[in-house]
Amino acid sequence: MEKKLFLIVLLSLSCVLYCDAKVYLGAPFNDGMVLQRETKANVWGKANPGSTVTLTVSWNHKTFSTTASQEGKWCIAIATPKASFTPYSITLNDGTEPVIIRDVLIGDVWFASGQSNMDMPLSGWTKSPVVNSAQFIAASPKYTGKLHYAYVPHVVSNEPQDSVSAKWKNCTPEDIKHCSAVAYHFASALIDKLNIPIGIIFCSYGGSTVEAWMPKELILTYPEIKLDDFKDKEINQQTPMSLYNAMLKPLIGYTIKGFIWYQGESNVGLWRDDYAKHFSGMISDWRKEWKQGCLPFFYVEITPFKYGDSNRSDAAILREQQYKALKLAKNIGIIGTNDCVSAKEENEIHPSNKQPIGLRLANWALAKVYKFDNIHYSHPAFKSIKIKNNRAYLTFSNIPNGFNRFQDIKGFEVCGADSVFKAAKATVKDKLIMLTSPEVENPVAARYCFKNFQLGNLANKEGLPLIPFRTDNFDK
Repeated sequence: MEKKLFLIVLLSLSCVLYCDAKVYLGAPFNDGMVLQRETKANVWGKANPGSTVTLTVSWNHKTFSTTASQEGKWCIAIATPKASFTPYSITLNDGTEPVIIRDVLIGDVWFASGQSNMDMPLSGWTKSPVVNSAQFIAASPKYTGKLHYAYVPHVVSNEPQDSVSAKWKNCTPEDIKHCSAVAYHFASALIDKLNIPIGIIFCSYGGSTVEAWMPKELILTYPEIKLDDFKDKEINQQTPMSLYNAMLKPLIGYTIKGFIWYQGESNVGLWRDDYAKHFSGMISDWRKEWKQGCLPFFYVEITPFKYGDSNRSDAAILREQQYKALKLAKNIGIIGTNDCVSAKEENEIHPSNKQPIGLRLANWALAKVYKFDNIHYSHPAFKSIKIKNNRAYLTFSNIPNGFNRFQDIKGFEVCGADSVFKAAKATVKDKLIMLTSPEVENPVAARYCFKNFQLGNLANKEGLPLIPFRTDNFDK
């Protein structure tokens, strides 16, 4: 009898909760959100099954409507106006109690993802400071009401989820210190140049692998990834598909301008010859699922770090894979970082100088997406090698005005038939680099900063550092 009574009470309570249920928006549709300008921006959520959901926008007072599915799900694509710093509101209703979303900005939305170097906040961490952190935080009111970001909490899952907690924050000194330092510098540079609101969806997880951000369907196309190897292990941010399921899947479809990405450290030595394939596959899959065409995707080369032994090349091979990805996907760009680390940061995987990284990402966007002229964004890269008279002559792309120095060039090595690399003297000959070494009589190959931690000092005259490279394919 008591059990029966309990069930009746529980049923009654469920009915009351159901009847009182009101329409709501999914994450990250909440106060302070930024909607993509001059497009049809997707907005979704849940309501009573079969109910008519209406959405009224304050910028022109138009109403959009749809019918909630049997599961209560609904989605509306709303026409957005030109960018504006004017805070708007959106009123949502399904015939029960209206819900009002306030402080809505119209601008450009960028999706920032990756691992800890993207996750690293503007305030830095206890043992990993950010250069000029206090200065940037103090100056942040300049972007209040202009830069909003949505932080996606760290969660993992073996199964795809349809919701995640993500709240929008304004650019105030208190809130912006928790924002990604790289994303902050990227967004603030765009605001300075475009004079429009910028929204950042900040979805990253320290220590994550690229495979964690991929769906199961894509993982299954790579025979080298064996899901059975993870079956009896505790799920974490390195488990394939764990972050895609929990953090990314609930956000897919939020109308955006493009992606920025900073990841790779956790893939050093892991499926080392397959990173370019996995990474470019992830990019293609994200674009396919977002259904917004070939969205721009700009990413960061991992910085020099010891990884146990500075003279090994595990991280150099990962950087090489990152560069190879340029040929496997369209509308993508890489920024070099060899000059963003100091000699004393050999044991610091989170280098403190984040501003140039954010600015370089912004320059890719300004040049390729926003079509600004005279923006220098593309790094010098190795093009060809020719051996003549015991000298190696190298040519490079993206040096329209030549190099930034003519002497005391550091970072080059050459080897002979023994495959043992020795430091080389680099001499600029017009736009060529000539390499010689008293220890290598007949060079057969050359390298530049092709080690876990090795700092060079060569850049083009625009200040963009040479991308590390090798001309060989030796397995070491």
